[in-house]
Amino acid sequence: MKETINVYTCKSGHRLVTVDRQAGVTPFIIGCKHPGCAERAQSNFYLVDQKHTPTHEWYRPSLREYETLDPHSKDHVSNGGLLLREIDSDREHEPPMSDETLEKIRPTFVIDSLGPASIKTNATFANIVNRFKKRKKQR
Repeated sequence: MKETINVYTCKSGHRLVTVDRQAGVTPFIIGCKHPGCAERAQSNFYLVDQKHTPTHEWYRPSLREYETLDPHSKDHVSNGGLLLREIDSDREHEPPMSDETLEKIRPTFVIDSLGPASIKTNATFANIVNRFKKRKKQR
């Protein structure tokens, strides 16, 4: 994959230059990273000079890092999302999780009789079955 440069700009004019290290989904709007700024920064949709020097990178976490994430971030990553971090050339990072591992944690489409079809991860399938059993007992 060719690394792609993007720029996020807030209403105060602060700019954040990012690079996508892996293929994946990045947000359209993020919080401005400039100290003291509470604005939201909007993506320029990669329609920027690709010669900008990035200060932050979008990356796929390692499996070990993934396991430490909050539920919202896990959901984002398991759906192909990338995470944002400041570029630090002095720090070594673990390699990103493989495509095969990402496929294992990716949500699957599950239809249950508890209501409309919903997206659930493989890890929560047991919870759906347990809910179904409880409701069946209540009938």
